[in-house]
Amino acid sequence: MPHPNTSGEGWENLFDDELSNTIKPEGVWSMDDGILTASEDINIWSSKVYDNFVIDLEFKTAEGTNSGVIIYATDTGDWVPNSVEVQIADDYAEQWAESPATWQCGAIFGHLAASKRMVKEPGEWNRYTIIANDAFITVILNGEVVTEMDMNLWTSATTNPDGSEIPEWLSTPFADLPTFGHVGFQGKHAGAPIYFRNIKIKELSSRLPSVTLPPDLDQVLRNYEHWWQARDAKMLASLFTEDGFILRPGRQPVRGRANIQRAYEGSGGPLSLRALEYAMEGSTGYIIGEWGGSKYMPAAGKFILSLRKESGTWMITADMDNGSNW
Repeated sequence: MPHPNTSGEGWENLFDDELSNTIKPEGVWSMDDGILTASEDINIWSSKVYDNFVIDLEFKTAEGTNSGVIIYATDTGDWVPNSVEVQIADDYAEQWAESPATWQCGAIFGHLAASKRMVKEPGEWNRYTIIANDAFITVILNGEVVTEMDMNLWTSATTNPDGSEIPEWLSTPFADLPTFGHVGFQGKHAGAPIYFRNIKIKELSSRLPSVTLPPDLDQVLRNYEHWWQARDAKMLASLFTEDGFILRPGRQPVRGRANIQRAYEGSGGPLSLRALEYAMEGSTGYIIGEWGGSKYMPAAGKFILSLRKESGTWMITADMDNGSNW
């Protein structure tokens, strides 16, 4: 999963160079040559409260580093039970390598472990992208999606959905947490430094409501997702009529099932389709929706599928989509 293009529209620095738009004590946090670090275990916070957003940054650990990116913090004075922490840790250090997986880098601390270890060794720069879209949180570390969470599933303050224990100091169920707040960074925790640079944020527009499709139309989207994820160009093309048509951003139109198959060769991967509007009359219909790499992430673009029913099955006559840099 690629990290976003932070030179695109809507991106801005989270903090200015003087740290004048932050909440912090004097003499602890400093920004030198674009690198942010702390001399003590005290957090720094954005003055602004953020709702839905994408934050993209680089971080560098030292031996034994334990830090974090903190989102949805509604109380910066008592932040631990009133926020979500995306963990940063030197997973090569014995004390963190032997800790619970929910304490390791890429995890939602205490709640959900990362699916794989992607953090680099101390002294190397890592890239983090964190997407906070209402109750859905996605963490991308060094080009890989390592964590996806629906906070609504965390209804207990003591037990995670998989049955594992939540540390007792994290006393608010995530399902009860507001999905807005300050963004912050943990300082020199556990005696080891942490370094940040290129900290960018982009606020996301409000998520449009979904519509529920009739089962036969919904099956069109589910089949499309399935064969795209399977990277099966032949089966994907089979969802189209013989004279089907695709129009993708920056590419020439493609018409005909055989040509669509050739156009899709080598394509595929994670995909989630969400319907925003639809209509059907007789043997024709359409679906307007959003597409992205995961249901937990903001839409990467929108699509329109034109449909025709042939022998009782809805087939795609045209697939037109656009894209964005988030």
